[in-house]
Amino acid sequence: MRQFWEEKFNNGFMTSAAFYAIEFAVITVLLLIARKLAFAALARWAGKTETKADDFIIDSIKYPSVFWVFATAIYITIATSDLEPRFVNYGLKTLYVLITLSITLAAANIASRLAQSAIEKSSPGAAVTGLSRAVIRVVILAIGLLITLNGMGVSITPMLTALGVGGLAVALALQDSLSNLFAGVHLLMERPVRVGDYIKIASGEEGFVSDIGWRTTRIRQLSNNIVIVPNNKLAQSTIT
Repeated sequence: MRQFWEEKFNNGFMTSAAFYAIEFAVITVLLLIARKLAFAALARWAGKTETKADDFIIDSIKYPSVFWVFATAIYITIATSDLEPRFVNYGLKTLYVLITLSITLAAANIASRLAQSAIEKSSPGAAVTGLSRAVIRVVILAIGLLITLNGMGVSITPMLTALGVGGLAVALALQDSLSNLFAGVHLLMERPVRVGDYIKIASGEEGFVSDIGWRTTRIRQLSNNIVIVPNNKLAQSTIT
C-alpha cells in the first residue's frame, strides 16, 4: 500500500505533506474510535465495583485522553515518515506539549477529586469549597506550564524573576483582593465555619454557609436570599 502511494507521489498525484496529513487523520479517527470503546468498557467495569475511586479516575482522564490520541497519532506519523529533521523536531515539540498538558490536566482533575473525597471522609456532610478546588488546580496547572516551557527550551528563570517583580506590583494594587484571598485560605485551614454550617456574624447577617470562594463567602438566609460577605470581614468578625 505504501509503495502504491509512493508511486503516486513520484507521478505528481499528491505531495508527501498531503499523504502525511491523510495518514495522521486516519490514525486519529481510528484511535478516537478505540478510545470511545475503551471508555465504554471501563464505565461498565466501574459500574460493577463498590468503590467510587475508579469512577472519578476514569472521569478525570476522559478529556485529557483526547490529547493522548493526538500525541499517539503524531508519534506514529513521524515514525513512519521520512520528513526533514526540522519538521520532525516541530512534531516532537508538539508531542511533548500535548503529553505534558494532558498529564497536567489529568493530575489536576484527580487531585481535586481526591481532596474532595478526603474532606468528605474526614468530615461527613462537609463539602469542598470552590476556593479549595481552584487552589489545587491552579497550583498543578502552573507547575505543568513551567515544565512545558522548560522542556521547550524556554528559560523560566527570567520569567520567575519578572513574575516576582510583577507580583509585588500586583500585590500593592490588589491589597483588598489579596486580603480576601488569604482570609479565605485561613477559613479553609482553621475551619471556624464550614459549608453547611448555620452562622450569625456580628453585623447581623445569618444563614447557612453555601460556599467559601476566593474572595467572598456566600450565606443563604432562611428566606433563600444570598448574602455575600468579603472573606476578610468574615475572618475578623465575631461568629456565632
